[in-house]
Amino acid sequence: MVSVEPDDQEASATGATRATTTVESGGGGDAAAAGAAGMGLPKVIHVALNTHGTRAVQKLVETLRSPEQVALAIEALAPGVVTLIKDLNGNHVVQRCLQRLSADDAQFIYDAARAHCVEIATHRHGCCVLQRCVDHAKGVQRERLVEEVASNALALSQDPFGNYVVQYVLELGLTAPSAKVMHRLRGECAPLSLQKFSSNVIEKCLKLGSPALDAEKQTIVMEVTDSPLLARLLQVCALEGEPPPKLTARQSSLDSPQS
Repeated sequence: MVSVEPDDQEASATGATRATTTVESGGGGDAAAAGAAGMGLPKVIHVALNTHGTRAVQKLVETLRSPEQVALAIEALAPGVVTLIKDLNGNHVVQRCLQRLSADDAQFIYDAARAHCVEIATHRHGCCVLQRCVDHAKGVQRERLVEEVASNALALSQDPFGNYVVQYVLELGLTAPSAKVMHRLRGECAPLSLQKFSSNVIEKCLKLGSPALDAEKQTIVMEVTDSPLLARLLQVCALEGEPPPKLTARQSSLDSPQS
């Protein structure tokens, strides 16, 4: 992301005014901004979607000081937050809000991320923003976000972008959400192991180190090894020049007593 640091707040306001003029005149050429105008979203959303305007809005967020200023910014951005999250330019404004606003003030972003979890997670830009939401959220905010991702693990694991979000949740090393992800995948582990995106999630599950998850990992191993799809899985690995997943080794390690 391009970091924009004008000298002062006046420069930011000037930039915002110019960006607004560009969008309204059509000079920016941003289809997303034009679409936002048609949706009746606040003017600041149109600016944030513009290639140049996004920089002004990011700087505006950086200069917020008083509770009144923050409240006004939230009121302006909240109606279009999902649109911003999914936009090439707008997503940087949301990420700047996550960086600069307090966790409580950024609640409108976390609420939108939960309410539109699948829509956001399966989007090219949205999947990155959702991961940043998990990074910046605190306490219950984070728990609820992770819970929502885990609840939709089956659908997200099969998506080109959503699978990265599921893997990110697994990498947090939290037992409860990791167990829920694996529970959601239960019964589908063999076919998921054959798919390009979901196979990465299955592999990530098997690499989790918490002993509390051994039973869930054993379930995955048994599903795959007992499946008639196992021969096909091994054939796919051979054709792609990759070694088969370490299911047999993993199963042995799970079955053997811990020293």
